[in-house]
Amino acid sequence: MIDIKLKKHIVMKAILNTFCLAFAALFAFSGCNYTVLNDGIEMEVVYIEAKKNNWQRNGEEGTQGCYQYQEFNFPEITSSVLEKGAVMVYYIDKEGRDNMLPLVLPYESGRETVVENVRFDCEKNRLTLIIEATDFMAFPPDRDIKFKVCILKPY
Repeated sequence: MIDIKLKKHIVMKAILNTFCLAFAALFAFSGCNYTVLNDGIEMEVVYIEAKKNNWQRNGEEGTQGCYQYQEFNFPEITSSVLEKGAVMVYYIDKEGRDNMLPLVLPYESGRETVVENVRFDCEKNRLTLIIEATDFMAFPPDRDIKFKVCILKPY
């Protein structure tokens, strides 16, 4: 009787050891490599205001691809930032809270619920704020909107 229990214990221990060895080998040879691109980051924060009368329309209203946008010159967005840093933009709501973009905002249009996608695009020296609605209509916001732009610069 003791012999059978001892044999079961040895077999179970061998199975457990084999499983642990296979698990360790899986992680050791899985190729999970990464490279540190920067030793340090400096963050610059810039507040901008998208004026309610400065929105421009792209495309024809009611057709796919219609959206509104505002462009801002941003010399802080350099090639180095685009290659090794980051740009993050926050929509500041009426209560003063920061909401990270992209942001989805639903509202009632009177006939249906419309969802606006507020997002941004950036390229060297330029930041573009974009609002695109699910009904592809371009109704400019009824107020100026503040945004917080965080630029992570590598050094």
